[in-house]
Amino acid sequence: MPADTPASSSVVLRLTGIMANAEGFYPVTTVSVHFGSLIETCHPSPFGECLIAVHYPPSGDVPTFATYTGYGRSYRSPVRDVQIS
Repeated sequence: MPADTPASSSVVLRLTGIMANAEGFYPVTTVSVHFGSLIETCHPSPFGECLIAVHYPPSGDVPTFATYTGYGRSYRSPVRDVQIS
């Protein structure tokens, strides 16, 4: 995602790095993407990725992270601040 995004546009969040099990299968459970106070959900692609469009995102530094459960374990990505101007 670009470092500076106009607040009046849409932002597409691309989530990667969803972990596969030992056999190389990605979890099919829902992934929750936290974008500031917004929470969007998606189902990962067969490659362990999610794309989420946020229309008219809030301005300023927006903390962003993802949570999901796979193979009996909960995961949370590191929080990344995204600058929306």
